[in-house]
Formats: sequence, structure tokens, C-alpha cells
Amino acid sequence: MSDRSLHSANAAPWKSLESLSGAVDYKESEFPEEGPMAENVVSRRGFMTIMSASMALTAAACRRPEQRLVPSVKSLQTAIPGMPLEYASVYTKCNVAYGALVKTREGRPIKVKGNDLHPINTGRTSAEMQASLLSLYDSDRLRRPRVRKGGGGTSYDNALLTIAEGIAEAHASGKKAVFVVGEHASPSYAALMQHISEAIPTITFVTMPSIAANNAAIANRAAIGIDAELVPDLSKAKVIVCVDADPLGADPLALYHTTKWSQRRKPVKANKSMSKMIVAEAQYSLTGGNCDERIKLHPSQVEPFLAVIEKEIAGSAALGSDVAALASAEVSKHAMETASALKGAVGESYVMAGRHLSPRAHAIALNINNSLGNVGAGSVVDPSMQIPFSGDKSVAISALTADLMADNVHMLAFCDANPEYNADRAFRTAMMKAPFRVAINLYEDETAEVCNVSIPGTHWLESWGDAVAFDGTLSMQQPMIAPMNDGVASVQDSLMRIALKVGERVSIGTLPFTAEQKYADFVKNRWYTMMSASVSNTDAAWRKTLQDGILIMPHMPAASLTFNGAAAAQLSTGQYTSGRVVAIAPSLSFYDGQYSNNSWLQELPDAVTKIVWDNAALMSPATAIAIGAAKNDDPKELALASQNVVTVSTEHGSVNLPVWVQVGMADDVVAISLGYGRTAGGAVSMNVGANGFALASGTNTTQYMPLKNISLVAGTKYRVATTQNHHTLDDGRGERPVAKWVSFHDVQTGHLESLEEEFPNTGKDGKFLIPISIVPDYEYKGHRWGMVIDMSACTGCSSCIIACQSENNIPVVGKDQVLIGREMHWIRLDRYYVGDMSNPISLNEPMLCQHCENAPCENVCPVAATTHSPEGLNEMTYNRCVGTRYCLNNCPYKVRRFNFLNFHDTEKSPLDLVFNPNVTNRMRGVMEKCTFCVQRLHEAKWHARDAGRERITDGEAVVACQEACPAGAIIFGDTNDASSRVAQLRNEDRGFKVLSELNVRPQITYLAKVRNS
Repeated sequence: MSDRSLHSANAAPWKSLESLSGAVDYKESEFPEEGPMAENVVSRRGFMTIMSASMALTAAACRRPEQRLVPSVKSLQTAIPGMPLEYASVYTKCNVAYGALVKTREGRPIKVKGNDLHPINTGRTSAEMQASLLSLYDSDRLRRPRVRKGGGGTSYDNALLTIAEGIAEAHASGKKAVFVVGEHASPSYAALMQHISEAIPTITFVTMPSIAANNAAIANRAAIGIDAELVPDLSKAKVIVCVDADPLGADPLALYHTTKWSQRRKPVKANKSMSKMIVAEAQYSLTGGNCDERIKLHPSQVEPFLAVIEKEIAGSAALGSDVAALASAEVSKHAMETASALKGAVGESYVMAGRHLSPRAHAIALNINNSLGNVGAGSVVDPSMQIPFSGDKSVAISALTADLMADNVHMLAFCDANPEYNADRAFRTAMMKAPFRVAINLYEDETAEVCNVSIPGTHWLESWGDAVAFDGTLSMQQPMIAPMNDGVASVQDSLMRIALKVGERVSIGTLPFTAEQKYADFVKNRWYTMMSASVSNTDAAWRKTLQDGILIMPHMPAASLTFNGAAAAQLSTGQYTSGRVVAIAPSLSFYDGQYSNNSWLQELPDAVTKIVWDNAALMSPATAIAIGAAKNDDPKELALASQNVVTVSTEHGSVNLPVWVQVGMADDVVAISLGYGRTAGGAVSMNVGANGFALASGTNTTQYMPLKNISLVAGTKYRVATTQNHHTLDDGRGERPVAKWVSFHDVQTGHLESLEEEFPNTGKDGKFLIPISIVPDYEYKGHRWGMVIDMSACTGCSSCIIACQSENNIPVVGKDQVLIGREMHWIRLDRYYVGDMSNPISLNEPMLCQHCENAPCENVCPVAATTHSPEGLNEMTYNRCVGTRYCLNNCPYKVRRFNFLNFHDTEKSPLDLVFNPNVTNRMRGVMEKCTFCVQRLHEAKWHARDAGRERITDGEAVVACQEACPAGAIIFGDTNDASSRVAQLRNEDRGFKVLSELNVRPQITYLAKVRNS
């Protein structure tokens, strides 16, 4: 099917299998039957009493850290009550560091933002990074130490003493005391562990990732002598080929990759250029949905596809000629076409292999990039850009497993690690042979439950520390609040105290810290030593680093590399059968489940499936039919298949999961997200989904594994909560165009007729002029706020949803309420498919209040609760709203949310500390929706007035969704300012307004999605 034919109505975008089949009642979808407002009969007086109640926000439990903190940008000796302070810090995901700015009010963090000065994320944030704030105040966190020998809680000092005695026993018996730590990016933490193990040889440290992915480091070590993962710069690539890789989705570097990828995805009048992304994959990933050309492959053909590309480009120097011979004729054809595209972008292209693919596959991809001239200093792949501490960890983990089985380990401690939940069966069996086990974790999780001693860990917002990014940028982590776990210190502080107590019992070497020092002093001393070599005033440099949050180190370019083809050719390849396989993938919402007790992330719709509060067994329509979940390929039958439950088994274990038919997936593949199925660690995560780790092996968690069995669970039905069909705007027949797209050729040639509005602003014959209104237009003499959303840059990552939720105190409603259409998010990401069920692409359209000039909601409100401001905002006055919901029914965009229940009532202290005090917490019976973060607009105007200006300059007023968006797809500003970005982008050729034919005159302009194919 050609691109041009997809513009026709018979190939219009569609939202889901239900909409494709016509099973969605669009009248009911537009006006959903939401059920009674109250479960019990309430009198009018009682109802008004509930309506008039307000929630009080208290900060009584807030305790400031003892150490001195330095606010970002400017230093204030004392905080001004009611005014926020922002502190710079750093957030790490695995061993990837992102700069953070944390807004605090009266000593409590209320918002996590990106640090504009940090070169990796340049002020942008991911959904997980922002939602981690909620985990700080989680009432289910472990609050005090426990020693099960005594049968319950104990003091912190006694817990440390018990651990030290266990290490002393290990020393006396000639056995080991092993600390298993999670992945990190901290050079000070690494130095601390090295000092302790050198002083106390009985103690060793082993890093155990929750999701093992060592193959890239193994390949790099063999091919170019670098035992680390390399990081490409996608902004330098004209052609990007992802082979079963998901850089925009589940990759820990997704925030960075999205920021770089989007820079070349915004063709405008002044620069009509665009990169091209080709994705070959078995699953339907977020990257695959956003690519220009998608090639669907069975896992057995993934590495042969990559090898054929290498053979076409590297010729006789190819490493995978034997693998290329396994490719089918059709796969070879696609691979040769892809190789041709790569040859047209020598020096400006990149081939990425999935983290789960074999070491040889990664070596093949590296060989392709090297042959195309993409590897070298300043190139797409700069060998100096190495993820810290990303070397192969499989050898150390295997050695630890062997030591445990041989009874050589007396004490086994877990620090920010939960192997009882996420390790393979072999390690879980081995760890139980250690007679003395310790957990120092944030929660009383699965591992803590099988340990003799449990000590609370600290949240990153409660801890001192540091981190190094892959480009060498150093960042300082400073606490925003004193530890909320009854004052228990950080993991690093605990390690220091344990080491000192061990020294009181056995003879040890010299430790670089004393009993009076804390980890903050250890970090500070290391930084002083490091900075003293390059600055004259270390005190001033230290304060400057705390203020900025970063220290830019001199870039050390990598030495010239020699590609060792002989060693790379000896690496192992993937052994994938042609039959059914199971694919284990990190969750797009919370990766490995570390934050699975976070309700913001549980209720965040999956970026691909739009499922909330669950994971599922994803499979293609043909696979669903083959296992008996669906009768035929009728979309209605396939939609009904998702009510079935299946048992999925591999040689490592089995789980029961609901079926979810995912279009675009390869046949005979079952995909399962990790991070669910928790049995401990908090009430939110309990009994949510199934644990996909049970199916995986420990060598490489996310590899493909042969499917031992998949069968329907007879007589069992299960309802999966998904938001995809909620608040549907289109009619399913293409007669009400909502999401629009064009080809890159259309942009270059100016053939954008498909974007023309049904009722243009000026009719061709001059007779039909819009606006059409019975009242005269309002003249906006001051600001008039508007927004532009670039669908071509938007990936659907959902960072904007969490940004809005955190900023505006939006409640979580739970799965039962989502099932009846009551989710409360002010922004939703409408996902549309283009093409047939076999291999469609996705269109992501963020949908929020359009702040219409002729707002239909304003005309029908009987109490004037929704009105228009002098600056063009559609405003809600909460204490005037009586809950008629007329405005909701009259809104064509379905972006207004009604509090059927008092959703904040279920939040336990100290969760109430997360609320933004500048935004009212809505009560039951009140309508709410996007306000363009009006509280931020007022704050910007106050600052402008303090500076003696009447108007806000462009860029001073930034809304939460715009601030967070990694792709820079959201642009907000004053449309009355002709020089502003938003005013200029509104006039782009790709611009259109959703449902403009209704003459509601929305203030949000969308730039159509562009496919470079």
C-alpha cells in the first residue's frame, strides 16, 4: 500500500480492534454512561456538605537534612515562606545519570524536573524520573530495622552490630561475606566499596543488575578492547536502523535517545530535512510504532537479517556469513534494501542491535558501523562515550553462584537489589544456602522477607552521593529532606558503619573514614581532592558544583581503535528456533519493577497497548487463533480474545496471564512485560499482573526463549483495563479526521491537501469566512496563551502525563474505576494505527483541553463555573461547580474529568506531602481539566512585574508538559507575540486544528506526523 493511498478514507487511522470492527458505540464513547455519582443515596444537604469540604495540606512531618544545601541558580540563606526553592541533584536509572532540579516548599520536595545545565537530558525528564517523587512519600516503605532472630523490630545500631558479627563469623571460619549491589553510576560509591574490600578482604562486592544485558559489553571487549556499552548520538545520523532494539522505549537511555532522535524529526519551512528510521523487530515496540519503515520478523530471522546487511556492506570482512545464510529470501530482500539506505548515508548512519541479542549480533552491528565510517571521535559512535560500570558482570555473578553452592559464603547482603524477585531460579536456590542473609532496601520486598536482618534504604531524594554520565559529566546528589525511615542513614552510610564495627572485632586494614564522618563527608573529601588539581579555591568550586549540579570534566577522546575481526567472529550467536518463543521485555512504565508500588506509574497507560494495572501475554492475531483464544481474524473476535487467560511456560517456570492481541507482532511470539507480579513490597504492587522474571534465565534476562507450552486456562475470564477506547473522537469511518499524517515527500513538494480544513479561514469564493459567531470577537490586548504540538516528534513516551499529574495534584483512581472510564489524567495520548492489522504504524496525538475561543462548555454551565479569561484560557472555578457535567457532555474533545469519588481520601500519610500547594485539591463532585498550568503563568507574571516589565518574554512561562517532553514536541507561549516560537510554528504548513469544522476555534495547533518513506 502506498503512502498516498493511506490518505484515503478507506485506510483512515483507527484506534483499536474494537474500532476497526465497528464494535465501539461512538455515541456512547462520546457520551459515556459513567454510572451514578454516588454509590449510596445522599441527600441534597449531605451532598452539598461533601462538596464544600476542603483538604488541608500539612508539612508537619517535614524535616530538613542537617547538612547545608545550596539552591540552584541563587543562594538564599533563609527560605521565604510560601516561595519555592530549587536544588540541583542527579537521578540514576541503572548506570545512566540524568541531571535533576527538585522544587521544594518548606522543606519538602514537590516536583522533579530536569537540569537544563546537564548535557545528557538538557532539562528533560522521563515519566519514571518524575514519578519517583511519589515513592519518596510511600507509606509502604520499610521504616525501621528488623532482626528476625529476635522476632521483630530493633534499633539501627543493633542491626548494624548483628551484621558486623556475621562478617566476623565469616572471617573466623575462612568464608566470605558478599554484598550484592544494584547497578549504579556513582564513582564515590565504587571507591567506597573498593576501600572496604581492600581493608577487609573477607568482604567482596558483586554488582547484580535487575535486568542482565551483558552482550554489548562482551562484543565491544572482543572487537575493540572496551569492556563497556557505547552510546551513539542519534542526532548525527541521517539513517537509523534498529534491529530488535527499542531506543525510544524500554532502553535505560530512552530519555537521551528521544532527545537526540527528535532533533532531526521536525521538518519546517526553514529546514525541510529529516532523518529516516528503519526498524526490524518481532515485538511491537514504541520505537517500531514511531519508525518510517517497519519490518516484521520472527526472532529466528532477526540476526540473519542483521548479518545480510553486514555482508552487503562489509563484504569479505563480514563476521556473520554463516548467520546470513539462514535468512529467508524475503528477509534477505528487506536486508539488502536496508543496506542500500545505509550506503547512502556513509558517516551519518547507525545500526543498533537489541540489548538482548547475542554477542556476535552486537559485534556484527559494530562492524557495520565501523565499515560505514560511523565510529570514531566526534562520529555517531564515539568510543569515548561509554556507560559507566557497564562491563560484563556475568562472570562475577556465576562465580558467586558457584561459591554459594559450594558453601563458601557465610554472609550474603543485598543493597538496593531484589534477586528473590528478579533473579533466575539457579541464583535464588543458591542464595538460600548462605546461613546469614541481610537486605538493605527501600521496601520489605521479596528478598528482605527471606533475610535475617532488614535495614531500610534511602530514597535518592534523601541521600548524598554523586554520579558520572557516559560523557564524563559529574553530578552531585544532595538530599532534599531528611530520611523518612525513622532517621536511618543511606546504604553507603550503613556500609561505612558496618566496616567500622567489623574493625572492632577483627584485624583490618586502614579505612579512609572515621566514626565521626558520614558518607556526605566521604563524597566531599573525594571531590575536594579531585578539584584541587584544577582549581585554586576548592570551597568556591564545591559550592558552585552544588548550585549547578554538574561539573564538566575535560573530554578525553578515545585512542584510535583497531577492529579485531578474528576475536569477534568467535563470539556466540543466538539459538532461536523457528517455533513459538517467549519474549521478556522491560516495562515501558517502570522498567524492572523497582517502582511498581508507585500508583502514578501503575495507572500510566502502557505506551503501546494502553493497558493499566496489569501486564499481559501479547501475541499476534494469527497466534491468538492458533492457540484457540480467537475463532477467526475478524476484529470483533480478536477483541474478545483478550478476555481469555493462558498459561505460558518455559524451561525456567510458568505464569498465568490474560491474552492481549497486539497488531503488528510477528507470529508465534508471546511478549511479556517485566516488573509485575510482586508478592511483597507494598499494597499498590500486590496482586498486579504476573512475574515475567520467572520465565527468564539469569545469563541474559531479556533474551528470546523457546516456549515450552502455552494453553488456555479453561473456564477463566479476565478483564484487562485499557484506556484506548475511552473518550474516542473519531467515528471509525474516517469521516471525522482527528489525527493526520503526511509523507516527507509531501512536505518537500508542498502537497499537503490532506491537511486542509473543511471550513478554511477564508473560503475560496470569499463567501464563507470564519469565525462565524453571533457575538463580536474579543480583542486580546495582553497575553493570549496558545500551544503547538508536533506529532512528528512525539513518541508517546507519556512523560507529559506524569508531569501534569505531579504539577496539578491529579488523583489515581484504581483499576476498577478505569474499567468504567473514570481515569483522571488531564492529558491523554491518543494512539491511532495507520495500515492493516498485519503491520501498522502509530500516530500519537496528545489530547488536552483546547481552550477553545468558542468553547461549547462555557455556554451550558448553569453556574458559570467554566469561563473564559482575558488571556484566552478556559478556566474552571472549582468552588462554584455543582457537578451537572453539562460541560463534559458538550466538550467535543472529551478532555474534562469529573471527580465521581473523593479519590484523595485513600491516600495515607505521608502521601499528602507530595501535593503542590499552588494547586487546589479537588473534592468529590467537581469538574477539572487542563488549565495551561495557570499557577505557573501567574508566577511568571509576578517575576516580570518585579523586573519592571509589563509582559512575559517568550520562554519565561513554561507549562509542565512542555518542560518535561524529551522530544520537545510541545511548544507553549503567547500567540500575541509575533516573535514567539508558538506564534511562528502556528503558521507552519503542517499545522492543523482538531475538529476545526465545529467552529469552536481551539488554541492548540497540531503539526501533522511526517513519515520519511
